Parts: sequence; C-alpha cells; structure tokens
Amino acid sequence: MPRRRRPLLGQQPLPLAEPPPPATAAISAARPEPARYCERPVAGLLHRALATLLDTSIVLIGVALLVVTFHFCGGAFDLSDRLSQIALGVTTASLFAFYRILALLWGQDSPGMVWTRLRLVNFDGLPPTRRQRLWRLAGVLLCFASAGFGFIWALTDQERLGWHDHISRTFPSPRVG
Repeated sequence: MPRRRRPLLGQQPLPLAEPPPPATAAISAARPEPARYCERPVAGLLHRALATLLDTSIVLIGVALLVVTFHFCGGAFDLSDRLSQIALGVTTASLFAFYRILALLWGQDSPGMVWTRLRLVNFDGLPPTRRQRLWRLAGVLLCFASAGFGFIWALTDQERLGWHDHISRTFPSPRVG
C-alpha cells in the first residue's frame, strides 16, 4: 500500500479515492425546461405572404433586367428552348439564393419584411443571431424540398408557425411603433 503524504499547511486534500456519494432519489423523468414566453405577436399568414411576394418580385425584376440586358447585348433567348428554360430557372434560383444569403450575412431583415413592417425575432423576443438566421434559411430549403408541406404546416399550427420557424426558433412579428 502506498504511503500517504501529509498535505502542506493551507492545502486541501483531493478526494480522488473516495467513492461518489450515493444518489438520494432516482429521477424518473427528465425535467422540462422552464417555459419562456415572448410577448411579441406572430405576424399573420397574409402579412408574411405579402413580404415574401415583395422579396420574390425584387428577384424577378433582377432576372428581367438580366434577360433584357442579355437581349440588348445581342444574345438570343427563346423560351421554347429547353436549355433556355433551364438557364432561366438556374439564374432565378441563384439570384434568389444570393438575395437571401445577403440578408443573412448582413444580419438584417429582407426589404420585403421592412416594407411590410415586419421584424424577425427569436422565441425570446430578441433579434435572431446569425446562426438562427442560417437555420431559418436551411428550414426554408427543407420546406421547399418537401413540396411546400413545411409552409402548409403553418395553417394547422397553433401559433401559425411553419417548419422553418420551429427549426430556427424565430418568427416574423409586426414592428411596434
């Protein structure tokens, strides 16, 4: 058996060899997190749809400007051609993704939300973090990938929140004042 050293004056011994104290009571279920309630109201579905429509119109105006510029620079664009349709679809999707990523990087609401006087807040009522905005964008992509079911979910949800709202723990709320 190893010899024990005497502790120096003022030194506390480390209880490395002592077994942990026995549990006093077994916990049968996990404790729920304390509920936090945000006093901010959730924006109505029509209000949110108007903001999305304004954001989409900005992207479509950008695509139209690109097509007109391409035409005036001598390019031929035929909508009956399959390759032209694919190019137009990829261009539109790319511009929309760029538009959404810019709002995410700047950490601000989109122009459509600003014009309709909406503000994105988290479930605590605070402005969302960049990570929450990134999760929201990923949730929107999931909603589109599921053929819009994540958006339809908001029609049956008690608070009218879609999948992207629940995933990111954020929601649009009308601006106060």
